[in-house]
Amino acid sequence: MEKAGPVLDLYQGRWQGRMLHPGEFVISADEKPSIQARSLVHETLAPSARSRGQRVEHTNERRGALSYLAALDIGRQGRRRPRVFGRSERRGGIESFDRLVWKVMTKQPYASARRVFWIVDNGSSDRGRKSVKRFAHRWPNPVLVHLPLHASWLNQIEILFSQSCSANCSSPTTSRTSQTLLARSTRSNSTGTRSPSPSTGASHATTWPR
Repeated sequence: MEKAGPVLDLYQGRWQGRMLHPGEFVISADEKPSIQARSLVHETLAPSARSRGQRVEHTNERRGALSYLAALDIGRQGRRRPRVFGRSERRGGIESFDRLVWKVMTKQPYASARRVFWIVDNGSSDRGRKSVKRFAHRWPNPVLVHLPLHASWLNQIEILFSQSCSANCSSPTTSRTSQTLLARSTRSNSTGTRSPSPSTGASHATTWPR
């Protein structure tokens, strides 16, 4: 828990023993790779009045895969609502993750913020000191905060992934799967619910897709 302390503090609006300034933001980000597009081998048949009941096909065929990358501004209780930024890519990696960062950091209030804390795991697109240097070279105000190894469950974006990505396997094409994921991100920004933090169990005004 000692290594997770900085992340837990950020979820509570603190950094290095001090409360965050209203002009500072905390973003939880990650990627969900290999989301499968699938189509049923046969369509569902309605029941026949005389001969049989409804027939439901459970066998499907894979129609490609994509990666979904998302960044969650966790908001500030009583001050600012959470906000989700999402994008889909044919594959994940450094370039794909950098495009997500660009999508966030070129918008206000993040572009002119004092600091923007990015909570990430140690995946291939944001691992180690190289990723810290890459961030510092491209953007003046982000602070990259890595989760401890094998602690991705502390990343709040994982809750969003578990709810928004699990129901898309039946989409027949990758383009339709992408549209569904991005539509859920957009919809989640207009709907707010109070959800428990994966780190502390405390209630945060966090927005999840419905």
